[in-house]
Amino acid sequence: MSKETDSTQVTSLVTLNASAKGRIVKALETAYVQVAGSGGSAALALCAEISIMIPKGQMLADNDLTEIVRGVAQRRGWKADTLKSRKTEIRTIINASRDLSPAIQAWVKGENGSCGWHNVVKLARMTLKGHKGEAAYKAAKKKKKPTERVVSPKARAAILLKALLKTKGIPGALRSAVLKLAVDHHLNVGATA
Repeated sequence: MSKETDSTQVTSLVTLNASAKGRIVKALETAYVQVAGSGGSAALALCAEISIMIPKGQMLADNDLTEIVRGVAQRRGWKADTLKSRKTEIRTIINASRDLSPAIQAWVKGENGSCGWHNVVKLARMTLKGHKGEAAYKAAKKKKKPTERVVSPKARAAILLKALLKTKGIPGALRSAVLKLAVDHHLNVGATA
């Protein structure tokens, strides 16, 4: 009795031939361009193409991933400053592709037929975290609570006084009074020159 490997468990690396890399490059480029208006079909086709090329339980070799990203970058005209984030997005989608289709279908159903590139990336991240299908969709839609930065009254005062000191044309008497206030209350207002 053979036990199937979970798609999140990697048993080996796979190296693709030039033709397979070219097919994935074309599928990624097509998905990137068409995914927003395709009702998810471009993303689903991408997942199917990747699943054919990369067997279950295997992960794409890093040098192949780099070649694929370069290929998509050339076709899309991406510059060096976007390559790092795009490489991460593409790696995420490739690694999640085997289990991503049900999540994309749930997203399309829940969002009136639309599913953009960044939505696919979100779903891929949720899939890699263990969420499947509808659960990945719900996890991707979940709003994060904004983290409220707590600034003490003393720190707020220091910020305001520092801004006042940077003001051009501040009278000498006012500058002296602000500096004295800062020193008396141990407020860090930076350089005083």
